[in-house]
Amino acid sequence: MVAVEMGLTAMMQHQAEFSKNLEEDLKTLLIGELHKLMLAGEESYALKVWGVYIKLLGKTLHRSVLINPLLRVPQQGFRHPSSAVKCAAFGAWKTLIDNFALSPDVIADHSRVKLIMQVFARLNAKDESLAMAKLDAWWLFLSRLGTKLPLYFEQVCILLITWQ
Repeated sequence: MVAVEMGLTAMMQHQAEFSKNLEEDLKTLLIGELHKLMLAGEESYALKVWGVYIKLLGKTLHRSVLINPLLRVPQQGFRHPSSAVKCAAFGAWKTLIDNFALSPDVIADHSRVKLIMQVFARLNAKDESLAMAKLDAWWLFLSRLGTKLPLYFEQVCILLITWQ
């Protein structure tokens, strides 16, 4: 994984070529392999790999039919009993937020805001590390909304202000 992360910068320079091939590979094999890793106790690793795939897909993800199957991986992480796995899932969620933020119209789309907010609204943070991971991801989302934040103030900020 370290080697992949080190080479990610070079791969991003050829993102258009990677994303086309990656989309097909995800569809036929890789999403299933990520689910197997999640079930095999390799949740943190699977979520890191998932994040790399999201970065490599770039804007291709915005119009891909793979978004729902891909989202099942971090959703498995959020449902895991371990706080460490949930924290890793929030790290993956931040990658998704950054991906959507590649296009201001995508990050500010009503359905994408609703999707991102589901995790913040549903998941209770029962310990400090999990609360910090949740707040960090939420804050990233607020900042990525930028000038569109006032449009979603009630949906996004009121929940944060009243969060316990």
